[in-house]
Amino acid sequence: MYITETNSTNDLLKAHPEWITIRTDFQTAGRGQAGNGWESERGKNLLFSTLLVQPCVAVSEQFSLSMAVAVALRDVVAMCLSPEMEATIKWPNDIYVGDKKLAGILIEHQLAEGKIAQTIVGIGLNVNQEKWEGNAPNPTSLRLLTQQTWEIEPLMQMFLRNLSEEMQNL
Repeated sequence: MYITETNSTNDLLKAHPEWITIRTDFQTAGRGQAGNGWESERGKNLLFSTLLVQPCVAVSEQFSLSMAVAVALRDVVAMCLSPEMEATIKWPNDIYVGDKKLAGILIEHQLAEGKIAQTIVGIGLNVNQEKWEGNAPNPTSLRLLTQQTWEIEPLMQMFLRNLSEEMQNL
């Protein structure tokens, strides 16, 4: 599902009963870890959340779910970079290239009967943005790293395919 603007894609999914993905061009209250905000220029970045219903992961194994998400996103980024650039995961929720932050992941779980009943995975991937107004210390984008403009929707579709594969491996 695509919407042009929302306060937070994660917030939209909290009452949804089935696996769905919502992408937007702009979030008025995008969030990162520990209550931090996520700055994004309208229409320039990949901002979306996907709801995983009954991911069949015990609460004690929730880090494996975080790993699957991070690896799926890192692999998308790696496909976009030249061979001399390395995308790395700063556990559990960031994707870096060198010392520059390219993406953030926000995962929120709802628990039931000792298992994760549903998980909302929020992704902010800096795609075509070139300047940031806020106080983020080290942001970058695919555009800055590769000197090319990227289509946003195909990047999300690659991530969802990668995530599906990683989830099957859990």
